[in-house]
Amino acid sequence: YNGCSTPSTDPLCTVNGVGRWGYYRNVQKTEAQGVELIGRVDVTERLNVSANYTWTDAKSASGATDGKRLTRRPEHMANFAADYAWPVGLKTGVAVRYVGETFNNDANTVVVGEYTLVDIRASYPINDNLEVYGRIENALDEEYQTVLNYGTPGQGVFGGVRIRF
Repeated sequence: YNGCSTPSTDPLCTVNGVGRWGYYRNVQKTEAQGVELIGRVDVTERLNVSANYTWTDAKSASGATDGKRLTRRPEHMANFAADYAWPVGLKTGVAVRYVGETFNNDANTVVVGEYTLVDIRASYPINDNLEVYGRIENALDEEYQTVLNYGTPGQGVFGGVRIRF
């Protein structure tokens, strides 16, 4: 997306004499490579942990931005989750998500900071057909951005009942 400032010298920011907020623009050529690692371990019969990591080298391969990182594509991302099944039937879990810094523009001069989010969850079966559950997303109420100056959810608390037939 290419935002149009006022006044703009970009000819595509004006169509038929009318200014516009911006327009979608394609990158002519890109190159991407990376590595993804994933693993899961059942530590005990009741405890399992899983994790993954992604390294992505995504760059423009043409024009004035040749060699610059693509916008809003983090170089590093990782997730970790642990789940535990208690002897009384309660199941609990925690998930941690890390997203590295990105750039908000093609020139790589505007940084969108890295962030880490923590989610927790629990569920408890009442019987074979009925289960209550709850979760807290962004449990630490982290302030973060995926796109510069756009809103993102704060802490969210959810709960409910699952019925199985």
